[in-house]
Amino acid sequence: MDALLASRQQPASLENEPERRDLDVLIPAWRAGLTKIVVIPCQGEHTRKLGSNALLVTDATRAESSRYRRALSAFA
Repeated sequence: MDALLASRQQPASLENEPERRDLDVLIPAWRAGLTKIVVIPCQGEHTRKLGSNALLVTDATRAESSRYRRALSAFA
């Protein structure tokens, strides 16, 4: 449980936010209709498109830039 809580802590600065960090990949997804990102507190990588405007990802996917970029690219 401690590991889960630690993974859900806020980044130290705005620059470390996953959406800011991977903005160049987020913009095309947003242009393709992405308006909501749902993050579930699970281990491992899982991504699923929810309807025409939402993306479901795990904490682990959002935390790791290469995984998050892959998920956002799959939406666009």
